[in-house]
Amino acid sequence: MKKRGIPTKLKERQQSKRLETIKKIQEAIDDIKQDGSVVTKKRLMELTGLSNSTFSKDHVIEVLRINKVCQFKNSKRIDVNSASNEIEQLQKVIEKLEKEKILLKSRLQDKEIVIEKLKKDYQELSQNYSLILGKIHLIMKKVDIHGVDIGIDFDNL
Repeated sequence: MKKRGIPTKLKERQQSKRLETIKKIQEAIDDIKQDGSVVTKKRLMELTGLSNSTFSKDHVIEVLRINKVCQFKNSKRIDVNSASNEIEQLQKVIEKLEKEKILLKSRLQDKEIVIEKLKKDYQELSQNYSLILGKIHLIMKKVDIHGVDIGIDFDNL
């Protein structure tokens, strides 16, 4: 006895229903994502009117996998050990930076002290320079009054 295959018409009808289901699910996924909500199987069932068993079919699972939704979404699980190690490393970096900050503040204070000393020295030198210029001027007047030639032509300097 020969086994009969599935009629072509039935295959075409099943394929058409699959495509219709895929289209419904894809539109629902797009709508949910557009709203900025999380795509869940429950929400998809509400929007599409499809049953829970439909979401176990291979062609539907593939749509969910491609869109990375429901059970295929990327989970953001954190390994507690690696997180605590990272925290310890970051704390060490923070401590190192705090020490460097203190050192830099100390250097800055030292530089500010040097700058203040240099400013004070500059003012003192500037005053001395002005006094010397004044004394030279007086001496030059006296030299000019007495008619002494010192060999310097101050007019052409």
